[in-house]
Amino acid sequence: MTEIKTKEQELIRLANQDSLTGIANRHQFINWLDEYIRLPSQPAPSYLMMLDLDNFKHVNDSLGHHAGDQLLRHLSAQIKSVLPEEALLARLGGDEFAILIRHTNTQEVSQASAEKLSHSIREAVATPFNLHGHRIESKISIGISFAPQDGLDPNEVLKAADIALYHAKEKRNRSSFFTDYLKQKTLYKQRLLNDLQVAIDEQQFFLVYQPQFNLTAMQLTSFEALIRWQHPELGQVTPDDFIPLTESSQLIIPLGEWVLQQACEDALHWPESINVAVNVSAIQLEYSDFGEAIENTIRSTGLARKRLELELTESSIMNNSERNMAILEAFRASGGRIAIDDFGTGFSSFSYLHSFPLDKLKIDRSFIQLLSAELGDNSAMTIVNSIVKLGIALELQVTAEGIETEAQHQHLKSLECQLGQGYFYAKPMTAAQLHTFIPNSTSQN
Repeated sequence: MTEIKTKEQELIRLANQDSLTGIANRHQFINWLDEYIRLPSQPAPSYLMMLDLDNFKHVNDSLGHHAGDQLLRHLSAQIKSVLPEEALLARLGGDEFAILIRHTNTQEVSQASAEKLSHSIREAVATPFNLHGHRIESKISIGISFAPQDGLDPNEVLKAADIALYHAKEKRNRSSFFTDYLKQKTLYKQRLLNDLQVAIDEQQFFLVYQPQFNLTAMQLTSFEALIRWQHPELGQVTPDDFIPLTESSQLIIPLGEWVLQQACEDALHWPESINVAVNVSAIQLEYSDFGEAIENTIRSTGLARKRLELELTESSIMNNSERNMAILEAFRASGGRIAIDDFGTGFSSFSYLHSFPLDKLKIDRSFIQLLSAELGDNSAMTIVNSIVKLGIALELQVTAEGIETEAQHQHLKSLECQLGQGYFYAKPMTAAQLHTFIPNSTSQN
């Protein structure tokens, strides 16, 4: 009987405990939540925290799953060390944790107390951890909901915290409280996600083009293709709203192939001296045969390969596989061009600058916006100057994005930045509008 009882207790433990970290698992947490929120009397105030690591995938991919497991064990201990005694901590799966804070005689439940605890958790998680000789500084996003304000049902409270977490992860390493505004925003994005496939099938997307100029000669050199969505009921949907959804659903793959095809077809109507730049998502590189898509587009349109420029972000390069590296190297070796977009805002690891096939760096608009005669931001000037000098030293072209004023234009010319684009020169235009813009721009030079 003792042996049977021991086995029963072990089965109960395994059913309720996370085998990796030793804390409660999802099953046990849901039981806690259900039991506490569904009290016969009016439930005492409580709040729920959903936590998600911001850099866990990078650790897993670069150091391996064994290192990722070690990191999860370490962080669960770090989180637990700053929680009040009454808190219930669980690992829901992967790198996602949950905490239930219940009102007691010693534990206050309020937005201020939740904000204070979330700050302590982020500080504890950020404490550097030596993992296989690598110094890891983790960051965590936290979504917070309250009971009974945000729901009397466990699923409602969980969903509310999950919505808040999604919002927090958009900015990374921050806390976010559930609000009705976030709920409406989530419903809006869910609608967009549901409508995306129909939008692709019915060709509700179109391209606009923003010109890039040589700053010294003010000569038109290329156009960057930018996608827009004209929703039949919601009007024009901003790329900031729908691009992340296309990436999370992998609809960016067919949409990206359409953009590549359409941009190359439009470029055939421009002078041969003018190139076209197309943005490429990390999802396209990782989960599609992007090399074949490029070859099919070049073959079907007949566009000269030297006129096509692919723009990638720093993050997509850092997560790149050898296969994708080979595709991009082959594209560049055969005459195509590759640019790093939003340079200075991502990993900014100099290691890839000498190993990755590159032709151009694009300085992020956030730095350019600080350049003005009125502001006189010396630090911004120093950063931009450093990027320009780095590009020159590596024999890379440098493009400044988001130029909006004469002062910014003159600053960049004085720093010997080669190329620029922004509203100061022209707003994005449709392919039809370019028929007038191109002749006027070339005739002025």
